[in-house]
Amino acid sequence: MKKSNQKPIEHDVHLKYLCKKCGQIHWLSLKESSTKNFKIVCYCGYVFSVKRTSSIKILYSKTTKTLPSKKTATTTESIPNDLLSKAAQILVSYGFTNKEASDLISKTYSLNPTQDIASLVKQSLSILRN
Repeated sequence: MKKSNQKPIEHDVHLKYLCKKCGQIHWLSLKESSTKNFKIVCYCGYVFSVKRTSSIKILYSKTTKTLPSKKTATTTESIPNDLLSKAAQILVSYGFTNKEASDLISKTYSLNPTQDIASLVKQSLSILRN
């Protein structure tokens, strides 16, 4: 049996409005909010109209499958492990995850191989700026 992703057959949309006088919340259906000159009478006696809605559009997410690049795996091997770990640790202290830091250092090293850790980190951060 083949399974597929189904789209909804029906929707029930309600919109939330706030009374400016007392802060009471009012819920309107899509049909009510799309009615011309629709007014809400709050419990405090304040009467207000709502901005008319014409429709609601549902956007579905698009999934893209990305295959891991073999190029990054070969460039990681060419970097000395101690250089990669020290430079990545500096980027981790700046808030990067270990994987992000390692990938960024590998990319930078493949563009400009250097043994200077400070230079490697600077170049990595400048790549992000561009």
